[in-house]
Amino acid sequence: MPIITLTTDMGTRDYYVSSIKGSILSQLGENAVIVDITHQINSWNTLQAAFVLRNAYIDFPKGSIHIIGVDTETSKYRKHILVEANGHYFIGCDNGIFSLMFDDLETIDKIVELNINSNTDYKTFPTRDIFVKAACHLAKGGVPEVLGRTLIDKQLNRLIIGDPVFDTNTQTIIGKIIYIDNYGNAITNITAEIFKSACMGRAFNLVLRPRSNRSLEGLYNFKRLSESYNEVDLSDLIILVNNIGFLEIAMNQGNAQQMLDLGPNLQVKFQFENFR
Repeated sequence: MPIITLTTDMGTRDYYVSSIKGSILSQLGENAVIVDITHQINSWNTLQAAFVLRNAYIDFPKGSIHIIGVDTETSKYRKHILVEANGHYFIGCDNGIFSLMFDDLETIDKIVELNINSNTDYKTFPTRDIFVKAACHLAKGGVPEVLGRTLIDKQLNRLIIGDPVFDTNTQTIIGKIIYIDNYGNAITNITAEIFKSACMGRAFNLVLRPRSNRSLEGLYNFKRLSESYNEVDLSDLIILVNNIGFLEIAMNQGNAQQMLDLGPNLQVKFQFENFR
């Protein structure tokens, strides 16, 4: 039986997640395989959910079914959909998250606008009442087309986070923080390829303005990228390429977010030596 994963912003204090799992077990039986990716997404934070899921799902077997319970309510312009891509199924709301999940929308094989009747008269819990029904249909061997209307044009709502920019005049890369992990490490949208092609082995400065005082500019000097966290002394700041290929601002057994007052969407600059 295919794996069903859950990514939500529901936390674990309330009954919501247990209710979702109970519904899956009721429809598929006790042999259902349910994996929690996370339930700690910040409320309605589609960027955070997309970042976590896009870096987790690739390690699951082909045919896995991924339920996304974040910002799920529909509107005139936002429908519940099923996306088939890279051998996996994704079920959620077309709120822009899928444009962040896949860099190239051409990799999407199929999009189905769900047309599933809820078992209740309430519309506030579509993750359980609609997404679970779609996931269980697939898990039983059903085909996506039965669940609704196939969208031939494959159009999706888009969210734009912007790409990093390299200024050749000032020899500066300007990017942003896109995710803070559980250790307080700040992951940027700057890839290793972009950084290394601009850096060319030079020393560099990290320029930051903390969230609480945007007029205060911090300047931190580095001779090179680190390859691991323990290359420096405890609580020292480092810049490295993480396991998914993005530049990360971190501390060795410390919390960079707290020390530097960092957060998502904060601008970061890397300025290389010999700049004007």
